[in-house]
Amino acid sequence: FWTWVALAALLHDTGKIPYGFQRMVGNTSDEAVSWGERHEILSLGFVEHLLSHLPDDDRLWIAAVVAGHHRPYTGVNAPRVLLAQLSDDTADDFHERFSRIDPEQLLRLLRWLRGTARRLDLPVLPDLPEISVRDLTDAAFDVFSRL
Repeated sequence: FWTWVALAALLHDTGKIPYGFQRMVGNTSDEAVSWGERHEILSLGFVEHLLSHLPDDDRLWIAAVVAGHHRPYTGVNAPRVLLAQLSDDTADDFHERFSRIDPEQLLRLLRWLRGTARRLDLPVLPDLPEISVRDLTDAAFDVFSRL
């Protein structure tokens, strides 16, 4: 249980890598504006790629924690609101929403995640997977569709 919690904690904000999020928080030279997307949804792609060696049920458990980390699991504002916003999207829609990512920054983030997980003795892939931005958005869509 605690290993899966630690993996979810490590991966939960990885979806903040797109330019739109970085602009929203003032990390670009452009004026900060609202992004309008949910970073936790893109984070699901990291769960799928870095933990692909784990059983599907374990990955989905971790993904559920990642996807819901800003949403209550019970009550009026339960996660179905978040899920409903994107439920009609296709893989191409996800790519359009989340694809403005610098490939070099993606590689740096993947290296950091893998190194951090290994230092903490967390079960990630032994070799760093080669992941394109499209691979990441497709994986996020796939995991989201299964949640």
